[in-house]
Amino acid sequence: MASKEYKCVQKTKRTFQSAIVELSKEQPLNKVSVKQVCERAEMSRNAFYFHYEDINSLIKEVEDTMIGEINSMFIELREIA
Repeated sequence: MASKEYKCVQKTKRTFQSAIVELSKEQPLNKVSVKQVCERAEMSRNAFYFHYEDINSLIKEVEDTMIGEINSMFIELREIA
């Protein structure tokens, strides 16, 4: 996420990200639909498409966020050692 995003945008994106992570525990990602994500997030399809081009862009953002968090943990571990 960009550091200049408004807090409401960050919250909306986190809500969509959490929804898709939850759904991924129930079924394969290639079976998850935008409709399911929106229902789980209790957000509209308009809100989804305002922030994401498609379901794959949401998945990519979740992956990028996770990779960033893992990299941060490794950096912290190197500083401790």
